[in-house]
Amino acid sequence: MKTAGKTLLLVIAVLTFCQYTPEALAGPKKNVLILNSYHQGFKWTDDITRGIISALEPASGTTRIYIDYLDTKWVKDEKYFQQLRQILKHKYSGTHFDLIVASDNDAFDFLRDYRDEVFGRIPVVFCGVNYFQAADLAGKHLFTGISETADIKESLDLALRLHPLTKSIFIINDSGISGRKVREEIVRLIPLFRGRVQFNFEYSTDLGQIVKDVETLAPGTIIFYTFFYGDVGEKFYEYNETISTISQHARVPIYGAWDFNLGYGMVGGKLTRGYDQGRDAGQMGLRILRGENVGNIPVVYRSRTRNMFDFRQLKRFGIRTSALPGNSIVINQPDPFHRVRTDVVWGALFGLAGLSTLVIFLLGINHKRRQSEESLQKASSEMEMIIEERTRNLSELNEKLCEDIRARQRTEEELRKSQTILSKIFEANPDLLWVIDGELRILHSNWRGVYEKAPDDITNKSLYCYKEYYGLDQPCVPCHALEIFRTGKPVFREKVHPTGAILEIRSYPVFDEAGGVAMVVEHIRDITEKKRMEEDILKSQNLESLGVLAGGIAHDFNNLLTGILGNISLAKMYVGPATKAHARLEEAEKASERTRDLTRQLLTFSKGGAPVKKVASMARIIMDSASLVLRGSNVRCEFFPPEDLWAVEVDEGQMSQVINNLIINAGQAMPDGGIITVHAENVTLGSDHFLPLREGRYICISIRDHGMGIPEKNLPKIFNPYFTTREKGSGLGLASVYSIIKKHDGYVGVESKPGLETTFYLYIPASDKCLEMETVPEAQRKPFPEDKGRILVMDDEEVVRQVAAEMLDHLGYQVDVCGNGGEVLSLYREARESGKPYAAVIMDLTIPGGMGGKETMKKLLEIDPDVKGVVSSGYSFDPIVAHHRKYGFSGVVTKPYKVDEMCETLQALV
Repeated sequence: MKTAGKTLLLVIAVLTFCQYTPEALAGPKKNVLILNSYHQGFKWTDDITRGIISALEPASGTTRIYIDYLDTKWVKDEKYFQQLRQILKHKYSGTHFDLIVASDNDAFDFLRDYRDEVFGRIPVVFCGVNYFQAADLAGKHLFTGISETADIKESLDLALRLHPLTKSIFIINDSGISGRKVREEIVRLIPLFRGRVQFNFEYSTDLGQIVKDVETLAPGTIIFYTFFYGDVGEKFYEYNETISTISQHARVPIYGAWDFNLGYGMVGGKLTRGYDQGRDAGQMGLRILRGENVGNIPVVYRSRTRNMFDFRQLKRFGIRTSALPGNSIVINQPDPFHRVRTDVVWGALFGLAGLSTLVIFLLGINHKRRQSEESLQKASSEMEMIIEERTRNLSELNEKLCEDIRARQRTEEELRKSQTILSKIFEANPDLLWVIDGELRILHSNWRGVYEKAPDDITNKSLYCYKEYYGLDQPCVPCHALEIFRTGKPVFREKVHPTGAILEIRSYPVFDEAGGVAMVVEHIRDITEKKRMEEDILKSQNLESLGVLAGGIAHDFNNLLTGILGNISLAKMYVGPATKAHARLEEAEKASERTRDLTRQLLTFSKGGAPVKKVASMARIIMDSASLVLRGSNVRCEFFPPEDLWAVEVDEGQMSQVINNLIINAGQAMPDGGIITVHAENVTLGSDHFLPLREGRYICISIRDHGMGIPEKNLPKIFNPYFTTREKGSGLGLASVYSIIKKHDGYVGVESKPGLETTFYLYIPASDKCLEMETVPEAQRKPFPEDKGRILVMDDEEVVRQVAAEMLDHLGYQVDVCGNGGEVLSLYREARESGKPYAAVIMDLTIPGGMGGKETMKKLLEIDPDVKGVVSSGYSFDPIVAHHRKYGFSGVVTKPYKVDEMCETLQALV
């Protein structure tokens, strides 16, 4: 009894100790939150979650996993996100998380905006974020993850290889956040297929309408289906509901780029898998839980994809599996027959033979010893039990062997897939990648980029073999392998290739177990286009700088010019037309007007130089401008406008300036004379155009000269401010053209053949409004009464007040002047109380140190809702001049002005 008691105590102690596993002794468990954008049961989300949990399995003993869902497929708006913020903050107020793994865009956006408030500054690993860019995390820290970058181009290429007679690709894609990013990627890829197939997009958000459209698709069409969930807040469709419905009504094959659509009617493609996204993100999270710094784990911009197909759809459209790429995964295939190993079968047969021999032997004994019938029956029963047991054991052994065979086949398949990962990564990357060993041999490469040709086989050959591709004596520059093998540090540089392309070279060391550099990986990208875009941004910044300069000088300059031009205009009225003084005044007036035109060119670049638009005819503007500019020259202009040329809504003055500058340039390009041809046509730009314009209706104007042309090296610079190749040129003509057309939401382009011709193209948005009569017949104009009433003029410049007062006095008005808005309000009240109110108030928009025209007009309207206010300004950063009626003004007279311009403005108020 004592021995038994001791044994029992020992067993209890052992069992108690066994409860404290190494994980249990390691300290408190770490908490991990898996935050999903969508709901449980949504296949993509469930696949990602399985992948994350699978990757975190090695830390399962020390980790507690929480799973939450934002359910944004059902509802998604700002109010809902604010409620989620409060709910999650309250729900997890007592829980500290060591890691958050986010799936898809909505969870990523939520954590980017509210992580610090709701959970604190803890590491975040994201996945399933469509076409992630570094700018998406500007100013955010402790974020890394996997970008969900679907291989749409590879899927399209694969579909066209399997269906070479395809003429049209029909795109079905919803309008959610992910859908819009995928659509942008497809539009970006369309030029790569130009001349091969036509792309058509489905824009309906109603599944019934989509089914009707699909039923009408003609042979030679392929459907490319990404995903369609309907409109958030109105109708949500599950992923399998939409693809199954569309497949049932489609007579043409369906391809895509995501695996969760496979098995519901899609043939296949180069597919992105949710499980892969989750597993890769989970492995990143495992590294963080083990203590690795988030900053040392870079974002992966290219997610894994696999060639996957549905056997039932392949059979439906007559596609042989032999036509598929190697290593393709085909689902819904009939299961292959697995044979049992021969040695197992023979072993079973020999065992049965031995048992049979034993039975015969026992039966012989039974025959000889009939008297021992009772013993024989007992022995026979025992033998039957043994045979039954052996047969059962053989059956179990056979089943186990079959399972081992299947397991080995699965292992071999996974091994084969893992061996191709590096190759797939290299093939999917559009840039040049190669791996180099210590002897400068190329171990692996995709030989992509700006290189004219690729060797038949470069593997295991020295870099010195390919130095002729760079024209240098060094080994295959841009290779930094020697430097990295020596220092063990990464190298980031830019080089100019002999072809003129600009290359970005990133070289990284790969260390062995001893800490030495085992090999070097180089990533070489063509950034020529990126550099060009940076130059375009710099050009735009130059225009903005010029706008600031123009805005700074325009107000004061135009005030002074008003005094000059106004006094000249008045002086012409006081001298006879036949006098020498009148002729000199006319010349001075023309010089002042040219100075005014130069100021207006400067104002073109100003932020405040907004167009004062109205419906107009470009045909009339072109003919008026061309006839005026070419008057007296040896250049003739031929204009071919169609009778049905659409109207436009433009600033006529600015648009005349555009035509003037282009006609002048064309004339100067032909010093010996010639013909300038101007064509205009109506065009409608669809979704497949390549201009930086929105879809819609435009008029296209082309102005062609047959002059000396523009050298190719100067074409990128002709729209830059102050760039000119002429001795007397200002360099503002084409720069102002560019700025005006841009402010009208249009586009200006140029083509030139040096020594032959140059053509400028203008695209201006067409207007849906009809042209109105622009002039009032003389007989219908209201006559001026002798006493036209009182006018109040406000301006901070004395010379402007004097000129304006004398002009108005000459036109028959009684005039009062003042210098700021406070005086205007006081004088206006006194005039109303005396019974002699002002007929109009002319106000300068900008009064340094005082109340300007905008504020004064607002207070005048409170005093008198019928007040007639006129803006008098040379420049303003506010859009008041272009939209003066929105601010209560009744008219505009821009500085500098003449008597007739002042008269025309006031007449419009009568």
